[in-house]
Amino acid sequence: MTARPMTGRKVLWALIAFFAIVAAVNAVFITLSLRTFPGVETDDAYRKGLAWDSELDAAAAQRALGWKVTVSWQSAAPASATGQEQAQVSGHITVRAEDRAGAALGGLAADITFRRAVHEGEDRHLALAETIPGLYAADVALPGSGDWRVIVRLRKAEKLLYRIDQRINVP
Repeated sequence: MTARPMTGRKVLWALIAFFAIVAAVNAVFITLSLRTFPGVETDDAYRKGLAWDSELDAAAAQRALGWKVTVSWQSAAPASATGQEQAQVSGHITVRAEDRAGAALGGLAADITFRRAVHEGEDRHLALAETIPGLYAADVALPGSGDWRVIVRLRKAEKLLYRIDQRINVP
């Protein structure tokens, strides 16, 4: 048995086949990536980037206040449910605000935003009620358990005084 000689036509078809396979794999990856999370975390990032110095000034003013703000989550007893309702997780969120000396900070308007990093459209925003001076709380129903990013804002007369952004785990 004799080996066939390598001709220019065989090399041409081998190169075309190689690049066709590479292009097909790239097309599959591009299609899959465009159908999943787009990666956009914030709208209008350019303008927010220009305002970064004011964000740094606000953070410095917040640190100068010396406030201590803690967020805690308590899960509610699971209810017997079926289907779509079973994915809901209910609980109670509390935010305790104290000044530098440990005194309760009452009379503030408090709100909270729950965000999921891995799922779009599941954000929840709600106002917190002051139950006792310095303690703000609300009952919450979230679309699922896992890691949630919570953003708490404390205001007085519509002026933002304090903002905390942290992660909590909702079992």
